[in-house]
Amino acid sequence: MIDREQIGIRIAALRKKAGWSQQTLAEKLGVSPQAVSKWESGKNLPDIDVFRELAWLFHMTMDSIVEGDLLFTQKSGQKALPPNVEALFPDEERRRLLQSFLP
Repeated sequence: MIDREQIGIRIAALRKKAGWSQQTLAEKLGVSPQAVSKWESGKNLPDIDVFRELAWLFHMTMDSIVEGDLLFTQKSGQKALPPNVEALFPDEERRRLLQSFLP
């Protein structure tokens, strides 16, 4: 069973590690700050499309957020895209767009 409260704690931890407010994260995802607040409190979960974007912003997989494998966050403070992400986007323009979302 999915533990919404634990997922919310993880989302909050990732957001804080990135140095973002709930407002900032909401703007990056195109949702309301209230939606982010509800996720972090465990009242709701993000829609699947938003969850995918959330995971991408934090250089994680959705599974790692759901299951609690946050070891990757120790590496996510980097200022460059992970090599496996860069390989998916050989086009320099797309890579620059992706890099604009980095903390």
